[in-house]
Amino acid sequence: MLETSRFFISTSLFLITLTLIFHFVAMGYPRWKTSERRTGSENTITVGIFQRCENQLISISAMKNKSYSICDDNKYNFPGNKNCRKSDKSEPNSDIHRLCHQTNNPCQCDYSSITKGLISCTIIAACTLSLSFLLIFSHIIINPYKYQVHLYITIVTVFLLLIGLIFIFIALILLGSSLNYDLYQYHYNLKNRMEEADTQQEKDVIRANVTEHAAKNFNTRLDWAAGLEIIALFLTSFTLIIQAVHLVCIHRNRNV
Repeated sequence: MLETSRFFISTSLFLITLTLIFHFVAMGYPRWKTSERRTGSENTITVGIFQRCENQLISISAMKNKSYSICDDNKYNFPGNKNCRKSDKSEPNSDIHRLCHQTNNPCQCDYSSITKGLISCTIIAACTLSLSFLLIFSHIIINPYKYQVHLYITIVTVFLLLIGLIFIFIALILLGSSLNYDLYQYHYNLKNRMEEADTQQEKDVIRANVTEHAAKNFNTRLDWAAGLEIIALFLTSFTLIIQAVHLVCIHRNRNV
């Protein structure tokens, strides 16, 4: 029994460690989704949980320009933000949101509701997975013959892993259902333009035009950070299964 228990604990520790690494790396990099311009790399937008980056051409010399990725917080100047109104309507739509990142700007920009949901889900998952790691590790330092203690620890671990799995899954669903959201808001300023429309028909026309133009000019796809989060989802599932089997083994051994 002890050898079997050590196998479950060591395997779970290995898997949960990989899960935490993939999850935290994914959270830290703005590469969850990418919107690439079909005609070139300029204006390519990459979006993460906390940041949004855009490739911009910067003049190096009179004869040479180079594209650099400029990153800012993934915040927007949504309708109703009167402190950040632009009087010049001829400026590109994305400039309205770039005001959020100017030094000493008066804007009170905020994350979108979708981004807030992603942030909440990934933070909750990070907390539950971290606690699961500590609980699994605690099996090593607790007397292996205290089956009752190990049983309770494993029950809590299974519960935490299940919560973490659910919130990672919800985060990926939110990501997949809002794949073009940041492109529409940042590059086309969809929400502000629809707010200024007078009728529902005008709003429908604006949305249809933006959707058509975006599909024609940009290719939006999941990026490698989203791939890491998908791997973290599967690793969490495997860890949960192993801990569930471990729980059954402890319960049976306790009753022997």
